[in-house]
Formats: sequence, C-alpha cells, structure tokens
Amino acid sequence: MLADDNSKWRPSSYSHELWKCKTEFSFRMVKLLDYRKRMRELEESDNPFAVAVLVHLRTLETKRDSQSRRRWKAELTKARNLSGGLR
Repeated sequence: MLADDNSKWRPSSYSHELWKCKTEFSFRMVKLLDYRKRMRELEESDNPFAVAVLVHLRTLETKRDSQSRRRWKAELTKARNLSGGLR
C-alpha cells in the first residue's frame, strides 16, 4: 500500500542486496491516490479502512491549507457514526 503523493511512482517489487545476499519481493501494489475518484464510495462505506483512506486523501488535498485541514478533520470526526460510514 503506497501513501505517497507521486501518482507516477508505482513499484511492484523491492530488492535489497548486502554482502552478495539478495532479498527480493514482488507484490501487488495499491496506491491510495487511486481512490480520489471514489470519495463518495469511501464516505458511504462502513469499512474502517475507507475512513483511513479518506482522511489520508483529505490530508494530501489540504497540505498547504491548515484552515481547510482543520475543518475536514472536524467534519470527518463528527460525521463518523457508530454503525459505520459517514453521515
């Protein structure tokens, strides 16, 4: 799962070599930025991970706007109900 803000960086493997020993991983990549077009779906979901992704995306959107960031934090916190999803 990648939470960076570079939409072009999409690795599918990782390798590290030390003293002629090599470790290599291949993996399925999930980019949180890809969920920007699914904000409504995230807001309506009762999956706790959806809220985490939504918070992350809002954080990226408000990177240089502390007032908007504060407002979104308050709205997301208030909107979350006990049964899941956002109101």
